[in-house]
Amino acid sequence: MPSDDAERFQRQTRFAPLGMAGQGRIQAARVLVSGCGGLGSSIAQQLTRAGVGELVLVDRDVAELSNLPRQVLLEDRHAEGGTPKAVAAIEALERIGGPTRIEAQVAVVDAGSLPRLAEGCDLILDGNDNMKTRYAIDDYCVERGLPWVYGGVVGSSGLVLPILPGRGPCLRCLFPDPPPRGSLPTSSTHGVLMPAVGAIASLQVGAALRILACETVEGWEPALIEVDVWQGSARRMAVAPQPDCRCRKAKTRG
Repeated sequence: MPSDDAERFQRQTRFAPLGMAGQGRIQAARVLVSGCGGLGSSIAQQLTRAGVGELVLVDRDVAELSNLPRQVLLEDRHAEGGTPKAVAAIEALERIGGPTRIEAQVAVVDAGSLPRLAEGCDLILDGNDNMKTRYAIDDYCVERGLPWVYGGVVGSSGLVLPILPGRGPCLRCLFPDPPPRGSLPTSSTHGVLMPAVGAIASLQVGAALRILACETVEGWEPALIEVDVWQGSARRMAVAPQPDCRCRKAKTRG
């Protein structure tokens, strides 16, 4: 590790479960962040500061004024100019510095585009605001044994689930079929608070760093975590793979 990087990440590597070896794995990893909105922008910022080797940011939307209270990489000028979120994100992240190489894609994440967008990736993080994209990611990752981290936020609460194919449940174990369109609350209908976004993004990144830094995921039993920042509550709930779910037959990469 270059001396500048050793100094930059010294407080991180002093955390014993991560260490210098774990930091080396993080800096060798390629990670896809799907969505550059509230969750995705906070995830991308944290991963960049953690020194992830390569970061692929994908979002099809443009910045709007209503994004600014919770999407930490956007500024007024991005909203005024209708800048693509992925483009605004890479601009902000590159100012941080550090070893991370960042690639921005203005694109739709779906079953057709994932093989190209996720090529060479070690992990996918969910910064999406719709279930259709999440099911596409789940199917793609389970088929390939690729880990990903689900996250969702509405109002003051959210959910996180690290998905390790072959070692725990996948998204379809929790929700076998996509819900009818418009049946779930969204930030558009029920609002969303920045502290909730930050809490869920941080839990997603915490899981991501553990997945990337550790040589093996043996002994880790993923669980569904629910946090409500308004109530000041948190729950960790064990979730088992469904007997007929494809994730039982998958093998986690690495």
